[in-house]
Amino acid sequence: MSVVTVTTAVSSSDNAAQHGGRTVTITLCEYAGEAVLAVADDGQGIPAHLRERVFERFARVDEARSSSNGISNGSGLGLAIARELIAGHGGTIAIDPGQAAGIRFVVRLPLSRGATRPGPVF
Repeated sequence: MSVVTVTTAVSSSDNAAQHGGRTVTITLCEYAGEAVLAVADDGQGIPAHLRERVFERFARVDEARSSSNGISNGSGLGLAIARELIAGHGGTIAIDPGQAAGIRFVVRLPLSRGATRPGPVF
């Protein structure tokens, strides 16, 4: 099994920088015939009772971030679209319930049939 891990300090003004803490870790590996991509941060996380809701269209965990306060922080569509695209390729996306701090999204996609070894990731 090959594992690629990238850790970066967040410094931009995007959603992760505003609410995701200071560090984002991205891990990509092959496991049980699937490509597994995990994206984790050390931010405030999402309460357990709201974790499935973030995959619904127009969902927002923090209503104070809505555009009605004059600040536009997205439409609440990103994770809903991501889930549909991933499902369309036979995969899944979920929030890791075992993450102690912050949040960890895990994407699983089936590898191509007949692939004998993983190729480079670009």
